[in-house]
Amino acid sequence: NDLRALVRGCLFQNIVQRKGTEEAVVNALCEAFIESNIYTQTTRANMFHLRDFVYLLRYLSKQCRQQQEDLLELAPRALLRGLERNFNGINTNAFQQLVGMWFAKIARCKTIRNWPSVPDNSQFSSPVSLLHESLQDHTGAGENPNIAAFRYIMLIDPTDTEAALSLLNDMNVCKPEDTVVVSLSNF
Repeated sequence: NDLRALVRGCLFQNIVQRKGTEEAVVNALCEAFIESNIYTQTTRANMFHLRDFVYLLRYLSKQCRQQQEDLLELAPRALLRGLERNFNGINTNAFQQLVGMWFAKIARCKTIRNWPSVPDNSQFSSPVSLLHESLQDHTGAGENPNIAAFRYIMLIDPTDTEAALSLLNDMNVCKPEDTVVVSLSNF
């Protein structure tokens, strides 16, 4: 029940009267989140946590909110992009299976029509475009950054030469004068 309350609060701002569609979506999202760590076994067991789910829900709320504040229409493109930004970091095959599982859960909601059971491969974003999009996000004037609908993607460069940063500069994903590099020692 706590997980469902979290989804209701993030997506529907705890509006008491919800349509059956919304309750089906709440249940489907909760089920998908609970099963998500099945796909992380080859990367790191139990990699996904509530923070990943919360940021996904905030992203969906922002991307799918209609003109009326109390109406949210879940969109396949928004779910895919939200998963790419918050449930990625695993190998490509496992990630595509994870996305397929999330889409299948939503597709089973009898009240949602024309929901694809799996997105087309051409709809997946490249890692570079995800980084670029992440760097474009910012909080608005007066917006509380602690409840923002996004988080930045962290890039870990295992080289001693900052090769990934050089590549991103060359691809115009970031600018050297605007980039902060944090170096950590080996653990």
